[in-house]
Amino acid sequence: MAGCTFQLTLKNSGRITFGFILVVQAIFLACYPGAYENCKWYSLFTVFLPALGAWSLLLYLRKATLRLLLLVWSLYIVALIVNIGIIYGLVGDKLGTKKFPSLGLLKGILCLTPALLLLLLHNADDLDRSQEHKDSVFKLSFQMAIDLFDVIDMIDIVLDDIGRANEAQSLSADVIATLNKTLNETLPSFTLNTTGISTTELTKSIAIPPVFGGVMVGVACFSLVLSIWQWAENKLSSDEPKIQFRTAVARNVLEVIFVNFFFLIIRGVVFFKYGQDDFVFIAKNFIAIIFSVLEIHSLCQSHSTTFICLCKEGWRKCSARLRTCR
Repeated sequence: MAGCTFQLTLKNSGRITFGFILVVQAIFLACYPGAYENCKWYSLFTVFLPALGAWSLLLYLRKATLRLLLLVWSLYIVALIVNIGIIYGLVGDKLGTKKFPSLGLLKGILCLTPALLLLLLHNADDLDRSQEHKDSVFKLSFQMAIDLFDVIDMIDIVLDDIGRANEAQSLSADVIATLNKTLNETLPSFTLNTTGISTTELTKSIAIPPVFGGVMVGVACFSLVLSIWQWAENKLSSDEPKIQFRTAVARNVLEVIFVNFFFLIIRGVVFFKYGQDDFVFIAKNFIAIIFSVLEIHSLCQSHSTTFICLCKEGWRKCSARLRTCR
């Protein structure tokens, strides 16, 4: 009798953990629009099914290579961005008004994303192809995980502010109700008029404007998209992993300008205007900008060129293509 071919190895344990965490994250994220808005939104967990299906198919075909797992990560990031957008856009102003699902739980569920990345990368079929392969994956996973925690922290700033604003509104309503009860006991004919008291005014000074909060979430989602690019710029299908030169330079430029610089400015505004300090990730963004500049310089040196020459060459090619199109 043939024995079962499945063995509970470290790699298989990691894959089981990945599948379990992905399902848990999908279900709990769907709980927020479902609980706060409408029961039909519980079906939002199905957005993650393409990523789960592609991952399961690759495992079944035994083709879960780093190159093909990029497709799984891409589908997962799309699903995650859709969930974040719906949660913030649909029920963002109601978050924290219920005990379950709570704001703290949402932060914890989002923090599962770096763990999913590590489990996906470090349980690929071709991870053991060479030592260079392992070193490249380790470096890539470390950089991407740090960037993902940066994104989650940016979203957490918005969630914390929403929670404080809702708590302040709830507290002010409780205070007014208590005052009315006390006044009714002492002066039965007198009732505190609450029409002139706006709970919005009470929280205006501490709350981040919804538009600014939306910009913060949007920049965070753009950073999530760049994680796909960061994975794709690495040629991990060969025995000797290589970096795609122009792709890596372009990604670093975008990351400096539209992610780390924007994050730095946003966190500065949040600190000076709204009193929320986040010095650890402010320092991280500043250091990340320096490292990206150094990486661009190193990449250009390795190809015997400069960043200025690369930009001029790119501009000439774009101009030539535009003239051809005309």
